[in-house]
Amino acid sequence: MANTLLRDTDAMSMAHSLEVRVPFVDTKVVDYVLSLPGEWKLTRDRTDLPKRLLADAVADLLPRDFLARRKMGFTLPFEKWMQGRWRSELTSVFQDSKQLAESGLVAEEANELWRKFLRAPRAVGWSRPWSLFVLARWCRLNRVTL
Repeated sequence: MANTLLRDTDAMSMAHSLEVRVPFVDTKVVDYVLSLPGEWKLTRDRTDLPKRLLADAVADLLPRDFLARRKMGFTLPFEKWMQGRWRSELTSVFQDSKQLAESGLVAEEANELWRKFLRAPRAVGWSRPWSLFVLARWCRLNRVTL
């Protein structure tokens, strides 16, 4: 949690002036769970629900199928956002040769990476063009020229 979910939740909520509380990190909840016997917190066998204590606490609120499903990861939809709602803003930065150069980037190469991302986003990945965009915007906002 410390390296991903808490950081992402904090950054995304603060970007929209929201205060988010993470209920299972509350010290009272943590202290209570730590005081319970260890065997209560372990999966008993393959048919047992994962996170039995949590599942029991919310069993009347959620469907059993939901509680019994396997753990799943997720990612924020940066690729979709970059191709959709953020596309014009990113394009304006990648087409601004002066802003890219002031950020220490080779404008032609950064712009070509953006064009490749738009043509084949999965082949390029969203993180490289996003990192270049963030760097260029940060440099502009903080009046940093390289």
